[in-house]
Amino acid sequence: MRRDEWEGMAAALLEGSLPPGAEWVKRSRIRRVATVGDVFIKAFPLHRTAAVREARNLARAAQDGLPVPEVLAGDVRWVAMRRLADPRPPSRADLPELLEIVRRAHAAGWVHGDMHLGNFVRSEGKLFMLDWQRARRLRRAPRFLQLRDFGFLAQSLGEPLPEALEFARRARDRRQRYLWRSRSGRCVKESSRFTRWEIEGRPGFRLREVPDADLRASLEGLEASEPLHRSSRTRIWRRGKWVVKRFARIPNARAAWLGGHGLEVRGLRVARPQAWAGHWLWMEDAGPESLEAWFDKDSGLGGARVRQELVTALTELLIRLHRRGVYHRDVRTSNLVWSPGQEAILLDYGPVRFGRRVSARRRIKNLAQINASLPDTIEGGLRERALKDYIERVGAGDAYEALRDEVVRISLARKHHWSGC
Repeated sequence: MRRDEWEGMAAALLEGSLPPGAEWVKRSRIRRVATVGDVFIKAFPLHRTAAVREARNLARAAQDGLPVPEVLAGDVRWVAMRRLADPRPPSRADLPELLEIVRRAHAAGWVHGDMHLGNFVRSEGKLFMLDWQRARRLRRAPRFLQLRDFGFLAQSLGEPLPEALEFARRARDRRQRYLWRSRSGRCVKESSRFTRWEIEGRPGFRLREVPDADLRASLEGLEASEPLHRSSRTRIWRRGKWVVKRFARIPNARAAWLGGHGLEVRGLRVARPQAWAGHWLWMEDAGPESLEAWFDKDSGLGGARVRQELVTALTELLIRLHRRGVYHRDVRTSNLVWSPGQEAILLDYGPVRFGRRVSARRRIKNLAQINASLPDTIEGGLRERALKDYIERVGAGDAYEALRDEVVRISLARKHHWSGC
């Protein structure tokens, strides 16, 4: 293709139309990407420097020996690159090679600025780094910016955090706190993942892959049937593959929709919210019974090994919540599902608060909630070891004995499973 053909394609993309023979790769208000033949074109309708920066950075990165796409041409608001043959996304198995490329970039003075898994692609047996419009080349890449890149990469890999990236845990956690604010808000905006809809004249949003007709059908005769749970604030039913909740107040339903997606962004397991409109919330059915129901049915809890695994899973849940700045006002076993070999899954995510840190008072409250809702079958030694593990990884303002005594005091004040034995 000649430059004038690339310019014509770029002009069409900037206007929001697809040139003949081209295919969309990504289309948004900020960036429009398409391919035609062996050419990959990115257009930036709102930014007059992004295309220039990307073309310049790609050329300089190639000179530094980094694996990047070849730039063919560009202008103020578009850049054309050679399309990579048979591209496929990398996975956690590619981590050693990913880390080697990132370290090479840092050694050359580069700071990428958006170093997540989606900005790498494997083609013809080789990994390539993409999206260089935010990158900067410095005389020397500062350590804190290197850690920021590694934190972005660690966050995109999900859980568990690979041992090779343990050094970037704090940077990863900071990234997750930021992403809650930037990404959870996307669930109340029209996008490629979410779409507006309404029920009973009340607006809301749903995942695009969840059929509107199925959601409406799930409500037929629902309120006339007996709910699984009833309180002054909510009623809950199981309907097919979903759990359906009706909230007394619309703001609470909306808060739960936001909270569920916010927890997911921060890498926490939840019964994924599927749709929300007005008073109604549809959630993924995470299992047949809550932990509390399991305790009521089986006081032995499947033996000592299972009890140990359960306490470890619940401790890990609290550590993840608190290290990621999440406070859940009601994190007890009636709001959790767990099975051996799995992570604990949160069922109720309306009463959550996101911030930079969780106060000591709130951390103690959550510890007491979990402790009080575990039955007497969970022996004291397991509880002691779990609290010590929590303190070692999260920290506490008080000495161990003082913190333990406060958790015990609050636990006994709660009327639940544990009797203090």
